[in-house]
Amino acid sequence: MVEQGTHKPEVAGSIPAPATSSTKVVTGLTYPLEVGDPGESGLLPATAIGLRSVSMKPNNCRFFRDLFDAGHRLAWGLVLMLGLPGAALAQNSIVYEVRGGVLAHDVNLWAARGVEDGTTFNGELVFSPSLDFLGGKIRPAVGASITTDDGTSYGYIDAKWEWSGPVFFFGLGLGGAVHDGSKNGSPNEKALGSRVLFHVPAEVGWQFTEKNRVSLYFEHVSNGFLADKNEGLDNIGVRLSHRF
Repeated sequence: MVEQGTHKPEVAGSIPAPATSSTKVVTGLTYPLEVGDPGESGLLPATAIGLRSVSMKPNNCRFFRDLFDAGHRLAWGLVLMLGLPGAALAQNSIVYEVRGGVLAHDVNLWAARGVEDGTTFNGELVFSPSLDFLGGKIRPAVGASITTDDGTSYGYIDAKWEWSGPVFFFGLGLGGAVHDGSKNGSPNEKALGSRVLFHVPAEVGWQFTEKNRVSLYFEHVSNGFLADKNEGLDNIGVRLSHRF
C-alpha cells in the first residue's frame, strides 16, 4: 500500500531530478534540468528535446548576435575600403598617380632646430581632375607622412601644380595638414603651435619609363605664424611614382 503524497508517478524515459534541480514541463512530460549546468550529471541534454540550454540567457544571445553583425559589417567595410581604390585605379578615372618614399625626418632646412628622431614613410594619391595653369596642371592630392620613434606624423590634403616634360618634371603644392605632435614643444619635440598646419611640398624628378618616375621630395609644415609658437618641421627624401 502506497502512502498518499509520498509517491510520484514516473514516466518512462524520465530521469529523477536531484534535490537541487529545477523541473520543466513540456507537453506533459516532466524532466529535470539543472540551472547553469545542462547536459551534465546524467541530466537530459537540452538538444535532445529541441530546447536551448537554460543557461543561454536572451541578453547573451543578443550580445553575440550583435557582435557577429558588427564583425560582418566591419569585414565588408574593409573589403570596400581596399577594393574601391583598386577598381578606381583599374578604370583610370579617379586616381592619376600613386607616390611613396622614405624621408629623413626633421632635417632643419626651412624650419627651426632639428630635434626629433625617426624616419618618415610617405604615401600619396594624386587624383585625375586637373586645371591648366602656367604651363602645367593643378591636381588634388591626399597623403600621409608616418614617422617612427615617436616623431611627428601627419595627414594632408594638397592642391599640387606640376610641370612635366619628356624626361624631367617639377612640382609645388599648398595644402593643410593635421599632426599628432606637440603644440608647445619639449627637448625632443617640435613646438608646432597648432594642431592644423600648412603643408608645402616641392618635388623634382626623372621619368625613367612612360608610367614610372623617381624624385627628390621635400615637405614643410608650419602654422605660418598664426600661433605663438611656430618651429615648423621639414622632411626630405626620395619617392617613386606610378601613373595609371
